[in-house]
Amino acid sequence: MHKLYLLILLALSVSCTPKSQFTAQLNIGDGLHPAEDITETIEVLRRRLQYSGAESVSMTRDGSRITLRFHSPLDEDRIGTLLTTPGRYSISEVYTRGELGRLRQAWEDFYREESYSDPYGEQFFESVYPGWHDPYSSTYVIGVIPSENVERAAALLDKPFWEGLIPADARLLITPANGGQPFFELVAVKYSGENWTEYIENAKVITEYGMSEIAILFNTKGKERFAEMTGENVDNFLAIEIDDRLLLVPRVNSQITGGRTSITGFSEKDEARYMAAIIKGGTLPLPVELTLLGEGE
Repeated sequence: MHKLYLLILLALSVSCTPKSQFTAQLNIGDGLHPAEDITETIEVLRRRLQYSGAESVSMTRDGSRITLRFHSPLDEDRIGTLLTTPGRYSISEVYTRGELGRLRQAWEDFYREESYSDPYGEQFFESVYPGWHDPYSSTYVIGVIPSENVERAAALLDKPFWEGLIPADARLLITPANGGQPFFELVAVKYSGENWTEYIENAKVITEYGMSEIAILFNTKGKERFAEMTGENVDNFLAIEIDDRLLLVPRVNSQITGGRTSITGFSEKDEARYMAAIIKGGTLPLPVELTLLGEGE
């Protein structure tokens, strides 16, 4: 049985006033996990807080329950993401529009039958994605969805009809288009189960001209694996994800043997800083639930 993984990843810009002091309670796992797994999870949380630059944080532990007290201005939403995101960084191959011709055609036919509006037209998409009409197209975009139709289009992916049209290892993702385009892309990512977080030696933020990126440095094993992956996919696309959030889909122009890559496109330095802290801090062995207790509690 094929499995469809649906993620609607909205690029939201949230503005909020950081609180000068607040308390958060973390519950790790279900309380029945081995003590070593709980301890390792706490160590990952410590590293993430350290790499994020969070200062004046006190931590107390009671079994699998952790209480954090923050004594400096911080963004609660970003802290919540920092502490609860599993942090699984991955680089995967993607299916091209040409490889999934049946899915592409079925999507377009079904999309039209459902009377979804398309304010752009085929000529527009040909200009954005060269070779859009080519049955052997190498672009990674299977379909395009106007922003106003995202929720309705997402409902289509829940229908069993699609399961016979995608390979067993494919996950269908709906993600914002690159370059600030006013629509979303349907992408089919090949699932490998490989966690690239263990290959990372360092992740740091570089900011120039108001834009930030995360520079990734792989360890020896990661350097070899990245060289192998890029060497096998020259002229193809790779999906860079964290927890199935599609960050980037770059084309591989040549094999990369230097053991470095980057994640670009962050308009806010803080967003890049917290993302880098998650990547560098490591994957959480156990799930973490967070409850904000408010100021001074």
